[in-house]
Amino acid sequence: MAGKGAKYTRVHRPVKVLFSQGFDNKHDALHAEWAFKHQTRRRKLVFLADHGVRLPE
Repeated sequence: MAGKGAKYTRVHRPVKVLFSQGFDNKHDALHAEWAFKHQTRRRKLVFLADHGVRLPE
């Protein structure tokens, strides 16, 4: 890393991408991100498990 990342990720390490999904346009991507962020933690964990993401313990 060149040390040019966002301030939050520089301070809160380590950062690891657990899941990503492609969208046809920015509107759909932002809508999906908003919807995911407004779920409960439990629903987020169920979503990730349903998509084959295994969280580190």
